[in-house]
Amino acid sequence: MRLAIIGRYEEYINEKPFNKRLYLDYDYKRIFDDLDILLIPVISEKNIEQIAEDCDGLVVTGSINNVNPKYYGERKNNTHYEDYKNE
Repeated sequence: MRLAIIGRYEEYINEKPFNKRLYLDYDYKRIFDDLDILLIPVISEKNIEQIAEDCDGLVVTGSINNVNPKYYGERKNNTHYEDYKNE
């Protein structure tokens, strides 16, 4: 099985020019290695259709910003959500 996984983005203001980083938490690697599942990190929006064709699923990792449940067909609760817009 092959799963695409979204990397986490963080920005470190005082570490320019290498202040923008994408990474995958080690626990994801360990868990999916134990399950014999290949993870394919997604760090770009380019060729997203090809990634969707090549993978059996997508893992959306957590972040400090909560994704609004309207984007995956659920109702809001009392949590603050980021409202992403297509640019």
